[in-house]
Amino acid sequence: MNRPASTVNMTIYGMFEPIEKIFLVTMAGLLQLSVVLAVTTFRADAQEQPALGEAGNPFAACGVFTLERPISGELLAVGDTVIFTDDAGTVNAVDVGSRTLAWKAELGGTTASNLLQWSERIFFVTNSGGTDTNDKKTSQLREINPVTGLPSRSISLSSADRFHLAVSDEGLVIVGDDGSVILMSAASQEPVWRIAIPVEGPFHTTVSGGVLWMVNRSGIFSSISLSERKIIAQGSLGRDIRSIAADTEHGIFVSDNGGGVSRVASSEGRPSWKFKAGAAVTGIGVSKDEIYLTSLDNFVYKLSAGSGDVIWRRRVPNRVIIPAAIAENAIFVSGIGDDEVFAIDRSRGAVVNRLPLGENMTLAGPVILPGNGLLAVPLLSSITFFSEGRCGGQEAAAN
Repeated sequence: MNRPASTVNMTIYGMFEPIEKIFLVTMAGLLQLSVVLAVTTFRADAQEQPALGEAGNPFAACGVFTLERPISGELLAVGDTVIFTDDAGTVNAVDVGSRTLAWKAELGGTTASNLLQWSERIFFVTNSGGTDTNDKKTSQLREINPVTGLPSRSISLSSADRFHLAVSDEGLVIVGDDGSVILMSAASQEPVWRIAIPVEGPFHTTVSGGVLWMVNRSGIFSSISLSERKIIAQGSLGRDIRSIAADTEHGIFVSDNGGGVSRVASSEGRPSWKFKAGAAVTGIGVSKDEIYLTSLDNFVYKLSAGSGDVIWRRRVPNRVIIPAAIAENAIFVSGIGDDEVFAIDRSRGAVVNRLPLGENMTLAGPVILPGNGLLAVPLLSSITFFSEGRCGGQEAAAN
């Protein structure tokens, strides 16, 4: 497997849960009763569509890590480990080579943000308290060692239900659903600037070219210069927003509940182009001058980031509610009810590999591990690792 060309920059908070997520929760109980079938790995259209990378290498299942508790949030790849939080708020690290638990950190409270690697540490926010009228909820930024899981320090934050962490050249950005924004300096690693945005959250949040964008579900946005430490513009995008992603040219891509996607290239919120899918777009992945859209219309789209022109579209069996994982030559997607992950060639949109999952269902997006050439797929009760031909330095035999 090739190294990823970029990282998908997108955040969807808990209050933005679509109807499809309710379907997942309903199906979870049924799937836990199912027997996981062993399915042979195979390549699709082997004669006409060569594999991604070395020709003739099918993807193979390298191993499975069994979860003690369901995953809450997305996987974070750090070196030779995959790190995630579970529904009890515990942070877990899985060694990729052995598919065993490397460490776990129980810091108290519940996880209230994404996990983020910055300055050789892992950062996230926890909430504790607030369970009754006499108990005040507290929010803390946590910092832990990615090798040992040992905590380094914690910083008190204003109380909020959810937070989003992002990184820019200026440092670490912490955004709360209460409208609070904190910038931690890259040099001192201490908070150097705070501001409160008087807009109701929760927010979709991303950083693009030194500009922080905060967009709530009604389309009310704020753009903030992190270098100048001031609000550039505030306004409305004129529609409900489902997801956003950072543009490399200081703007953002936004999708709405009706299938509309647009590029907002100015701080005033004016779109430079618009695209319409057949149903709501659930994920936006950005790689240089290309964007990849996953949609509830059963299609995956590749668009030109500059013009919005459709380069190709590929139909998949079911609706896709998870953003694509982007590698150098392929993207990886899976839909509701799919028992496999589809590898789609980036240049032509052809399905070139299918990775069988048995009777499981993906709960979050696949994650590419750049240093290991592996693909980690989180499932209901496990994380399955795939490789294009090799597992942990050894030849992988197809199951």
